[in-house]
Amino acid sequence: MMQIYEWIGRGGITVFAVCAAVQDIRYRGISVRTFLAFTLLGAGIFLCGYLSGAGSGYAFFTAFIPGICLWIISKVTGGMVGEGDAMYLLTVAWYIGIRELLWMLLAGSLLCMLLGLVILACGMIRGCEEKKRSLPLTAFWLVPLAGVVWC
Repeated sequence: MMQIYEWIGRGGITVFAVCAAVQDIRYRGISVRTFLAFTLLGAGIFLCGYLSGAGSGYAFFTAFIPGICLWIISKVTGGMVGEGDAMYLLTVAWYIGIRELLWMLLAGSLLCMLLGLVILACGMIRGCEEKKRSLPLTAFWLVPLAGVVWC
């Protein structure tokens, strides 16, 4: 049987993913308030799970590795890779483990790549360049994240 904090965590990460996707599509970025609110909620949920004996500190901290790596890449490349995507991964890491995070990252990136190829092919057929267009990656992470959290 799931504890109440686990249900709150599932709902919280789902609301965060939807809010982040909407903001990323609309404004091409995610507000710091959104990151802060859901990071604090995730930290509280982790603390509840850890204190009840359900969480493992080592397994928990490994989930932050992809977000930290992406954040470092963002800094090294001067922002060529979205810093918001790294912050998204760091926020999600409070809620899910490394395995789920990597599946979400892989599936969402594949979805984004497929749509990017379709857009590129359509642009080539029409004779216009689509090279300058950017896609909001967090919107593509929404579906795999929901699958990881709720299935």
